[in-house]
Amino acid sequence: MARGILRMLAALVLVAALGLGVLWIAARSSDGPLGPLAGGALVAGELVPPPEDWSFLREVETVELQLLEPPRSRTTWVVVSGGRAYIPAGFMTVPLWKQWPRQALADGRALLRVAVRRHPVRLERVEDPGERDRVVRALGEKYGLGEDPGPEALWIFRLEPRGEAAPPGGPPA
Repeated sequence: MARGILRMLAALVLVAALGLGVLWIAARSSDGPLGPLAGGALVAGELVPPPEDWSFLREVETVELQLLEPPRSRTTWVVVSGGRAYIPAGFMTVPLWKQWPRQALADGRALLRVAVRRHPVRLERVEDPGERDRVVRALGEKYGLGEDPGPEALWIFRLEPRGEAAPPGGPPA
């Protein structure tokens, strides 16, 4: 009897692992993230230049963000302060938790998709303590965050225009 239960549990674990593997592959090859799972490149949507004032994002809870290298997308929070848009990256002190913020430091070229529009942007990590404090306060107001975990644990990226021309039929390089 115990042997039958062990086989059933092993079969359930195998089915769950296969299901997660299929879901992971589907997410990585999709147009954008699948909920909390990182997705493929952002393909759909009109490619438009970033606006000078991002205030329209004040009421937007989440956006889709894709680095150009590697071309993976994720769903993330966004906050606006002084008309500028910012993307937070938390849990940065947990090893191997998030790779995209470190990848963004190496190559900050990205696409931000809001509804049906894609904006070519560059991610710039905020180092100025005053600017960072303003953004953390805005994050707290918008998402109900508690105390600031500090600049090592919570990185903030400012969205800047890339200033590149888009090649025909594709995103800017």
